[in-house]
Amino acid sequence: MKVTPPLCRHYTFYLWKNWFAKDALYRLMLAPGYILSAHAVLTALRRRQSALWVLAWLTAVCLTLVPAWLIEFRCVMT
Repeated sequence: MKVTPPLCRHYTFYLWKNWFAKDALYRLMLAPGYILSAHAVLTALRRRQSALWVLAWLTAVCLTLVPAWLIEFRCVMT
């Protein structure tokens, strides 16, 4: 039986809890990366897909991410 330390299994949780949740400045430091990533994805999509498809994709992404903090699906599914 292989034993994995908890940090290996839940590294994103521990990273958020121990670093990003400490101060709002740490979360704001990630904003340029988020903006550059969004720009890269949208640029790649615009080259390969029509404007209507990109608009539908953006709508689907927003409908998924915006209520993610408002709805706890584990409670809804039980």
